[in-house]
Amino acid sequence: MRSEKRVFRSDAAGGPTACQNRRMLRDYATSRPRRIEFTDVYGFAGGQAVGAAQAGMELRRKIEEPSAFGAAACLDPRNAPQLGRDWEMVAADPMDWPPCETPVVLSNPPCSGFSLAAKSTERYANNDGPLSTHNTCMWHLWHWVADSRAQTGNPKVAAMESVTRANSVGDDLMGQLAAASGMPWQYRVVQNVAALGGPQLRRRFWLVMSDEPLLWPADLLDYAGVSAVPTLAEALSGLPDNPPAGAWALPRLAGDCDGHAPVKLGASRARAMLALLRAIGDDWPIGESGIELLPRLTAAQLDAAEAEWPGARAKLVRLADRIDANKVFRETVAVRLDPGRVCHTMVSSFTTSALHWSAGRYATVREAMRLAGLPDSWSAVEYARSPRTASDFPPKGVVADAGRWLAAVIGDNLCGEATGRGWWSGDERDPLTDSSRAFTVDCRLDHKAVVDEKTGERRDSRTDAWADDMSRRREAGNMMKLL
Repeated sequence: MRSEKRVFRSDAAGGPTACQNRRMLRDYATSRPRRIEFTDVYGFAGGQAVGAAQAGMELRRKIEEPSAFGAAACLDPRNAPQLGRDWEMVAADPMDWPPCETPVVLSNPPCSGFSLAAKSTERYANNDGPLSTHNTCMWHLWHWVADSRAQTGNPKVAAMESVTRANSVGDDLMGQLAAASGMPWQYRVVQNVAALGGPQLRRRFWLVMSDEPLLWPADLLDYAGVSAVPTLAEALSGLPDNPPAGAWALPRLAGDCDGHAPVKLGASRARAMLALLRAIGDDWPIGESGIELLPRLTAAQLDAAEAEWPGARAKLVRLADRIDANKVFRETVAVRLDPGRVCHTMVSSFTTSALHWSAGRYATVREAMRLAGLPDSWSAVEYARSPRTASDFPPKGVVADAGRWLAAVIGDNLCGEATGRGWWSGDERDPLTDSSRAFTVDCRLDHKAVVDEKTGERRDSRTDAWADDMSRRREAGNMMKLL
């Protein structure tokens, strides 16, 4: 068996604690005490697993391919106890993965086959959506689920997270994966993290397969305890604007917080954009992207940026030309963050594209981790070992808030607590096989009830469209109880 197993054991009696950065959310770990074990597959740096642990579940095994991409953060001695008291790391070829021994599997395999951001690079220029070879990892996951069920009877519930295009463009593929799992109940959950308690607008999708029918909260906002989505300033409160030197390794603030330091910049366009901000100051309006700023730069502003950092002018001019040719995505060009608005979707370049509104620097890794739902007790030391890991890991994958919400819902179903008013099955759709049933749990309106998706401004009242959708869901839930 070609695998490397690293076992972490801890005697910490208290187990994982709820995220201290989300004061407005209910304390899942204490309000739902349970010992449901789960397996994390293709979980990488652990955002979804952190959320599941905060919901009261315990990690039994983390499974990755031989490179174990991103898993070092979970194995950090400060982080490992926050996932579970006794868990095992397996890095092996998918053909050698041990069978599942837990009732729940959570996974977020790479979405490169469907990601629009991936298509913008030469490496993924020939992606074919459902036909992309990058989707092989999804097949590995669901074939392993089917094989495990044949050997151990587990898992009872398995969930795979991906981008929403996997559900739309990849509709047929998702149906084939569902059929491959051998599980009879299929749920397509379309949601936005802002409605699940997270401090950013991040549209995502889960394919959830189950042995038994599952029920879902009709009101996502109420279930997550969300009265208002945190603004950037609220989500990052307590972190100083000017990080102290050595913030990668030294305890900071009242608790134990590291990683509050910008990543190192080479001779890159990111450095040129930072030089531009420092040179022109408030002439770069808060909340504006470089997409809008670059075409109107004056010669004097370019000279000021060149004086701030030699080489800036050439890079800025070249970048403006690429924008005119429509070859650069908005997310990859620097934006000056607005502290009064909700954060838009973080991308892998967040710490080299998101400029702090007042400090004259890019967002730090700790700030990215805050916005990804990771608690300040989650060590950032592993992210600091190379600039690439530092910039890529915190914003990528499933944020902890989404993992906490999903694990709480699954836990309520497995423990028989998903009863009474406020639960529904979703809208039934055509299954791929006669022996299965499929539902769509479409919750794309929920976040719009509390935040304007285009501007990031919070709403003071619920929209009429959301209220109508709530009535429909509750009516569907009541009808389901009568059947």
